[in-house]
This record gives sequence, structure tokens and C-alpha cells, in this order.
Amino acid sequence: MDFKQLRYFVAVYEEGHVGRAAERLSISQPALSQQIRHLEQNLDVSLFERSSKRLLPTLAAHTLYNHALPLLDGLQRAREALGNFKGQALRTLAIGVLQTVHTSLVPQMLERVRKAQPHLVVQIYGKSSGDCSTVLWISASATCHPASLACMA
Repeated sequence: MDFKQLRYFVAVYEEGHVGRAAERLSISQPALSQQIRHLEQNLDVSLFERSSKRLLPTLAAHTLYNHALPLLDGLQRAREALGNFKGQALRTLAIGVLQTVHTSLVPQMLERVRKAQPHLVVQIYGKSSGDCSTVLWISASATCHPASLACMA
């Protein structure tokens, strides 16, 4: 089972008809029917009771539909989030912070960096006497709170 099959299944489930679902998906009706049959074979369940005019979803179809929607929604949100990185290389900024630096300064600095470079990954190293004993990985897109930096004080 893959996301394409799930999208096809959801369209057939919602339309109740392979022809309308095929039109909605801009694919041929035979290709869609074949994909649904492959999905049923892969899952070893019958998803639809077939009649001459309609497909009636089985209990297995209702179950799959309820699981498929959040998966497809999550996939769409992931695509949108990753679209922000299009054409950009992952960049990392490593910062060494002495333990004597007040914890309220670091979040302010990170907030400015996040606004200027939202795709930048910031690595913060807590230093004491030239020793790098603490490493925190903080995504610049995350909200920074002084409490999360307390171990560097």
C-alpha cells in the first residue's frame, strides 16, 4: 500500500463510483479499478461491495478511510513544510556560549537569527573553561524559551 493507492481509495470511497472518482483524479477508470483491486489484494480484504451503479463501502473500507485521511493530511502538510526548503541547502550555525552568559541573551539572539534565517539549524555549545561539555541542537524555527537554556547558565 502506498500514498497513491490511499488517495485513489479515498476518492472512490467519497464518490461511491469509480467513474466519478477517476474523473476527479484525472485518470482512466480501468486504471483506477485496477489500483483498487491491487489494494484489496494487498490488504487481503474486500473494501467495496460492487453493484451495477454504485460501490458500497464495507466495514474494512470505513476503517481504512478513517486511518487514511490523517495520513494523507499529514503527507500534504509535510510537502508544504518541505516546500519552504526548495532550492535551499541545509545550513548550520555552531555557537559556543560561555556559562557566564545570562540565559535571557541567548533566546533573544536565536529569535533574531530565526527571523533572518528561518531554515538555519543552530547548534549551541555550552562552554566552561574551554571545555565543550554540553551540546544542544535547536532548530531555528522552534520557539526558544529561557528555561530550555537553563543548563548553560
